[in-house]
Amino acid sequence: MTHSSAIPVLYFHSVAPAPDPNWYKSKLTVSTRIFEQLLKYYSSHHYSFLCLDEYAELNNAMSTNTKAICLTFDDGYLDNFVHVFPLLKRYNAKATIFVSPEYVDPAEIVRPTMEDVWNGKCLVSDLESSGFLSWAEMRLMESSGLVDIQSHTMTHTKVFRDSTIRDFHNPGADWLYPIGNLFPERKPFYITDAVFPNLLPYGTPFFTESSALVTRRVSINLSFNQECISILEGTDWRNYSFSHAMSVVKKLYNKYTENGTLVDGTESVADYQTRVRDEIIRSKAIIEEKLSKEVKHICWPHGDYNQFCIDTAFGSGYRSVHAVPGKGPVPDRSFTRIGVTELKTMKFLSSVRTVFKTEAQRGAFPFSTVANMYSKFRSLVKKR
Repeated sequence: MTHSSAIPVLYFHSVAPAPDPNWYKSKLTVSTRIFEQLLKYYSSHHYSFLCLDEYAELNNAMSTNTKAICLTFDDGYLDNFVHVFPLLKRYNAKATIFVSPEYVDPAEIVRPTMEDVWNGKCLVSDLESSGFLSWAEMRLMESSGLVDIQSHTMTHTKVFRDSTIRDFHNPGADWLYPIGNLFPERKPFYITDAVFPNLLPYGTPFFTESSALVTRRVSINLSFNQECISILEGTDWRNYSFSHAMSVVKKLYNKYTENGTLVDGTESVADYQTRVRDEIIRSKAIIEEKLSKEVKHICWPHGDYNQFCIDTAFGSGYRSVHAVPGKGPVPDRSFTRIGVTELKTMKFLSSVRTVFKTEAQRGAFPFSTVANMYSKFRSLVKKR
């Protein structure tokens, strides 16, 4: 397996008929219409659908004329079972789903899918698709031979990396990781749990954060947090402004910063490495135990990783790792991916764009020629 593959690897997150209007990360959702359009295209053009095991075995031996595609899904959303799995069966298409055990629904449940709707067993209105997969649902998908579950690390989180305030908790804040780190047992339910965003009071300071895999986390003085909450207690959160809130706490922030008391401590290199090993090794062990299988591949959340992550993965038995050229090292046993997103305007071009990228990557004419010309044009524009 190399990163210069002719076999395209696509990645999705959530796939549903429409985004959940109550989910603040619903931009991750690609419509089932777009997804099925892609399945139809690759099926009608005689592509082979590969799981990552097959990709790893065949990639180096295949020529650019070979038509093969690898579908991957990040995070393990429930809609991957409810909406994606029935379509995979309809088109006999294989896919790999990367899951983080901390986000898995702990209930031993198997919920209805679109296949049940097609067979008259339930109505569309009966379907529940916002949330995360259960182990039972993953076992059912694995047993079909069409779905392969692999690792997305243990926690899929970000941590505070320094003492720069990026926001204060408010109705529109990006709150998942600061709250999830404090209440990990509630993470599988955050999409539908109306209480989750309120587990921290408004006014709680959120500091600059980065992927937990590449960051030595800092600990913030809890007294500072409490004082911020108190100072901002009378804020009209319906008309929240970060700049205004920051101006209100600026004096307090400067006092803690100047006294050197804002940060309680920074994670040591040894503690960071212990935590990252746990992210990589424990996720593998749990998935293997729950699904009675070998976990061979790991995908890095947010696409963030470093050489220590790679060495730990290979040293603990993974056979391939996710790689992002320009963002981290690219070892031989790696896979790079093409993201599938839905355009807000001209939605009909979403699937066309993905098809173009995949055909260009495998070197098909005229897609690869056009892609090379476009790349050269962009380089010339940047130089001017």
